Amino acid sequence: MNAALQMAVVGLLLAWSLWVMLGRFLPQVALALRLRIARLVAWRGSNRLSRWLSRTPVASGGCGDGCGSCKTGCAPLPAPAEQAVQWRQPSSGACH
Repeated sequence: MNAALQMAVVGLLLAWSLWVMLGRFLPQVALALRLRIARLVAWRGSNRLSRWLSRTPVASGGCGDGCGSCKTGCAPLPAPAEQAVQWRQPSSGACH
């Protein structure tokens, strides 16, 4: 029984990590799969779970959408000032 529980926990962790990886690297495929599962669940009669699964992610705002959440004021960032390179004298001691 202990080995079966351990295999179940490892299997759930593996499935969750694959789901997260799919959502991160292939978001359109993950969304299509989630909507397909939501339709199947709705057909089975669980409308609340179907609504929760069929939520579409809100697109993140860019600099031009005027949301005001960034501190730059939606203006391009200024270029960093150039700095001179400071050379140090080699140490006379042993290597680090």
